[in-house]
Amino acid sequence: MARQLARGMGSFFKDCGCARSARCPHPYTIRFRNGLGKQVEEGGFGTQDDAIERLTQVYAEKKCTVTVCRGCCCGTAKVPGTDHSAQLAMPRAELGAVAQVRAVNCLDACEQANVIVVQPSSPGRAAGGRPVSLGLVNDPDVTGDIVAWVRSGGPGLAEPPDVVGLYEFGPSRRVRRTVEG
Repeated sequence: MARQLARGMGSFFKDCGCARSARCPHPYTIRFRNGLGKQVEEGGFGTQDDAIERLTQVYAEKKCTVTVCRGCCCGTAKVPGTDHSAQLAMPRAELGAVAQVRAVNCLDACEQANVIVVQPSSPGRAAGGRPVSLGLVNDPDVTGDIVAWVRSGGPGLAEPPDVVGLYEFGPSRRVRRTVEG
């Protein structure tokens, strides 16, 4: 009997040629995306329940992701008066245990440079949180407010500081697909 998992959790399967794979002795393999968005497979699960339990554990461990644009405009001299290295170093230093912080090449929102996107954790997404794109983040105090918000749970779990609403913008569909993976 096939079981349905929540969208985004991953999948489980048997990689054998048996006619009745549910009854064969071969182990189950799970496939999911890790915190960096890379597809990963783990094998050796004796039952469907073991495979589902591991997928559930992986899904629950997913943290908020803070994506900092560092492309053609963001993080460069094209945006003067901003300590670009500190803007990336502060979230990395302060959010290491509670969120994944990554720098990406270009989110194609150059008119909004510097751009930071905050994606919810798995529990945050389950509570209704969605990715939040923030543009013109050129003030270290705003970066600090974003860090405090993510530390307290981020989208779906904690109310954003009022100042975050001033910086929020709606990116194009192509940019959303790039960030959401």
